[in-house]
Amino acid sequence: MAENAVEEMMEKVTKTTQTIIAIGIVVATFVLFYALLFKDIKDGTAKDVILFVLGCVSSNVTQIVSYYFGSSKSSEDKTKALTNLTQQNPDK
Repeated sequence: MAENAVEEMMEKVTKTTQTIIAIGIVVATFVLFYALLFKDIKDGTAKDVILFVLGCVSSNVTQIVSYYFGSSKSSEDKTKALTNLTQQNPDK
């Protein structure tokens, strides 16, 4: 019983951590877009660095959206449902 409680707690911590990191990456993307569009960046090197980082971060946003709203999310939900079924009926 205690192992199950620990597993549930670890799952909640993992989910919370993933969500916080995902939100941070999305917010960073919008901040970089804002800086690029509305701030007057005269230094060409700084602008190039912002564009490079923005490209890297926006590719991560694509993966985040795919995870939370795409096939990975439904796959995870299916895995949880199957795990719950096997735990309810351990002898089958």
